[in-house]
Amino acid sequence: MKKTIIILLVLAGLTFGLVAENMESNLYYKSYPISLINPSTEGYRIVYMKSNMDYHVFYCPMEWFIGAASKGDILYGEGAAYPYFTVYWEDGKFSHIKLYLHKNRTDSTWGDFPEGRDYSEKFNVEEPLLEF
Repeated sequence: MKKTIIILLVLAGLTFGLVAENMESNLYYKSYPISLINPSTEGYRIVYMKSNMDYHVFYCPMEWFIGAASKGDILYGEGAAYPYFTVYWEDGKFSHIKLYLHKNRTDSTWGDFPEGRDYSEKFNVEEPLLEF
């Protein structure tokens, strides 16, 4: 009887291990706090701090956030963690981005879009041009 129980436990453990191995996700994500976000009619200019404490800027076109099969989501909220963004890659390729932004547009992280230059080329991207 004890041998039967031990054999069943070993088989259950092996089965669980095989199932868990097949359940691995190909989805990878990385989150960063946003230092400044500049909205425009073309999209969002986002300034964030890299791991070496340097600032980096990237651009998210507005079309990423429109439609059911969009590449992005914007979620508004409050709290110490806001604002930040999370980028997702699936099988090593850009999948989508989520922007977690302050609900209050008077927060210091919201800014006006810089004037004096044509930024349309910066928004002509298929994925965020990030540096870590």
